[in-house]
Amino acid sequence: MLFGTVVRSGEKDGRQKRGSPGAPARARFRRYFRGTNRPQVLRLSGSPGWALLCLWLCASGGLLFPGPTAASIANLYGFGARAAGMAGAFTAVADDFSAVFYNPAGLMTQRQPLKYMNRGSFRIENGLQFASPHLYVQEAGGARIEDASLDLFSTFTLGITLEPFDLAGLLPRKCLTFGIGIASPIEYGFWWEREYPRDRTFVFHHDYNQHLMIIPAFAAEPVRGLCLGVGVNVTIDSVADTYGQVIVALDQLQQDGGSVLGRVDISSKNNQLGQFASIKARMSPIGGILYHSPGDRLRLGVTYRGELFFEDSGTNDIVLKIRVREDDPDLFPLGLFFPSRFVRYYSPEEVAAGLAFRPLPSVLVSVDLTWSRWSGYQPQITTPVSFRLFTVKPDFHDTLVPRAGCAVEISPEFSALAGYNYQESPVPNHPGYVTYVDTDRHVFSLGMEYALRGYRLQGYFQYHWAVRRDFFKSPGYGPDFAAGGDIFGFGLNLSAAF
Repeated sequence: MLFGTVVRSGEKDGRQKRGSPGAPARARFRRYFRGTNRPQVLRLSGSPGWALLCLWLCASGGLLFPGPTAASIANLYGFGARAAGMAGAFTAVADDFSAVFYNPAGLMTQRQPLKYMNRGSFRIENGLQFASPHLYVQEAGGARIEDASLDLFSTFTLGITLEPFDLAGLLPRKCLTFGIGIASPIEYGFWWEREYPRDRTFVFHHDYNQHLMIIPAFAAEPVRGLCLGVGVNVTIDSVADTYGQVIVALDQLQQDGGSVLGRVDISSKNNQLGQFASIKARMSPIGGILYHSPGDRLRLGVTYRGELFFEDSGTNDIVLKIRVREDDPDLFPLGLFFPSRFVRYYSPEEVAAGLAFRPLPSVLVSVDLTWSRWSGYQPQITTPVSFRLFTVKPDFHDTLVPRAGCAVEISPEFSALAGYNYQESPVPNHPGYVTYVDTDRHVFSLGMEYALRGYRLQGYFQYHWAVRRDFFKSPGYGPDFAAGGDIFGFGLNLSAAF
């Protein structure tokens, strides 16, 4: 992408992205706002005259290319330590603050404190979650190259849930409650980055998921055993208006490899690129139904989560200045003006169904099946100016994610958690110009819960096995390659009733 980092207010920071020597400085806004522009490459072919035309088209088309997308933090790594410890098989369980995401109806059936724990009117739960991706690409006969641009994921979670109430006697019984869940990145709250579309980018594992998520929800039990819940996912992130200007000298095109089947680097040395960013919120609905039998031996749940995405939009102004030599004055400018719209962060519409049961009083088993509508993923550019060469069709397909989890009460104070899920990649092979990289993943989870005095401590560890996958490119679009790797995640959560 032909973008840089210009911020209306904020300070510059000299830090560089790991594994990216020479990367331009990131822009920050109160340490919660950053952006980066990576060096990019344009490939040209033919005579110098044809190269000029190609360069103009590529400079304009470069803004038509998408950058990576991302799934939500809750979908990737789980939301809350108990749910993550059961690998997200939580639709029918939903018995802590994370019910606001997994099934808001579960707010009516929160776990009761142990005898020696406080029995207050509300509970506070807070925690930390981390994940470290180690993903690689490997060309035929070559060594594995780990993508060092994938930063450590870190977030702080906070949940508040109320005990059911009757509105001071206005309701016949205590059949209404409220909860709120918050996930806030620890290092950065708002982030944007542009990736050159031909780069091999792991589309779901960049820092695009580092945004602020707030989910308030209400639940009611109109009939004993049947609970209904509704909430709204309020996600806050940065969006940008865009402007770009590229400067390339004619003698660069005439160098070896500069015009005939060669390339011209578009980097910070020969461009003036910028973004004007602001902070905005997007909302999507969450609704759930939960049935629980007397004695809570059986629970059935269904949850709907709406689509949510962020987009950059504005008028792009590209001016290509042609010079005979780098130090000469401009001979003539080539300009292109068009409105554009880029969809960066995308979380699909989902429907999850779950079953939880107790084969023994001390054992809870849960199974989930989640349908994700990735086919609704929109092309990341909408503009009246287009060239067939630059048409990108993601062609993502819908997925079904099976999950299974269990909680075993070893003693009144201590429980063990375990879970597994299989996440099929929605990304097809793209043999042409754009390269999306993603693989199927097997996710294994282990966790624990320990109650001490008036508190409950929870922790989990996750291992994601990104299955090795082969990608095939058409002639002229780069070599075939394979991708795979591992992701390690862990987190802690502490809760108390007041």
